[in-house]
Amino acid sequence: MIKWLDKQIGPTLATVVTALDGEINWLYKLISNGNTRLKNKHQQAIFQYKQEKEKERKGDENG
Repeated sequence: MIKWLDKQIGPTLATVVTALDGEINWLYKLISNGNTRLKNKHQQAIFQYKQEKEKERKGDENG
């Protein structure tokens, strides 16, 4: 997901933040508003990502 964001909207975000002299409060509001619109597929992606990270963490502890 992060790779997609970097490739698809990274330059646009950089443009907006630069134009706003580094102000990012609008971005936090955008994220907060988006969080209220998450659909089941988004929730599933979050769950899957967290499970994969937990498996990696446990693997690191054991190895």
